[in-house]
Amino acid sequence: MKLSVVTICFNEVSTIQKTIESVIKQNYTDFEYIIIDGGSTDGTMNIVNQYKNVVSRIISEKDEGIFFAMNKSLDLAIGEFIYFLNAGDFLVNNYIFSEIFEIVKSEDLIYGDVIFVYESGLKFRRRSPKTLKPEYFFIDSINHQTTFIKLDLIKKAGGFDTSFKIAGDYDLILKLVYQEKCKTKYIEMPVSYFNLSGISSNSGFNELQNEERAICLKRYFDADTLEKLRKKKFISDIINKKIKYSYSLILSNLSNNFLFGKK
Repeated sequence: MKLSVVTICFNEVSTIQKTIESVIKQNYTDFEYIIIDGGSTDGTMNIVNQYKNVVSRIISEKDEGIFFAMNKSLDLAIGEFIYFLNAGDFLVNNYIFSEIFEIVKSEDLIYGDVIFVYESGLKFRRRSPKTLKPEYFFIDSINHQTTFIKLDLIKKAGGFDTSFKIAGDYDLILKLVYQEKCKTKYIEMPVSYFNLSGISSNSGFNELQNEERAICLKRYFDADTLEKLRKKKFISDIINKKIKYSYSLILSNLSNNFLFGKK
């Protein structure tokens, strides 16, 4: 089953090699590898060009952003499925592609779990939902670093909406699941490590991300559905706050007992 793996990069001299190595060391052989660089000036391409004998296609030219670059790859890719692993992120092991495509049957979109990597070095496995319900997308999304999608389906959907700076992949997933009614499958295993120093994980972009996701939700859900989702989220937020408060009280009591010798 032919797979197209795509890496988008721009001035990622310190991270690009680890990303490339995690791809080319896969024991799965039926895939092509495309790297699209946005015109890096920091030496990124010096590293990329060291791999030109094992990378199927390398392009380095200025573009207008990540979703323009991702759309560019759709015209170059020839695989049945396409997978985006951008610079800074890397695969969990050398056989994850083989494991995934042993399971795939007739699904259009396959997704797994992601491992967040914080700047401190802390790692956290974020589990995706087994089914993609509207309630989930109202508060979160599956990561494109864990998602394999049929190339023809993405093209039919028109690719990524380049009017978004952050939520282009979120919008596409919503379109595929709720408009195109694609067949999905959750694979309960981590696929990749997600470097949380990227643009979409920067707290300074949270406001813009929320604004863009709100636009996406209005595209695919009617007003009544959105209102029901808001109420569910409101209740969920209250419950979560109570849980966090109770947890903080427990920790505080434990800390006081430890510090002051209480039993």
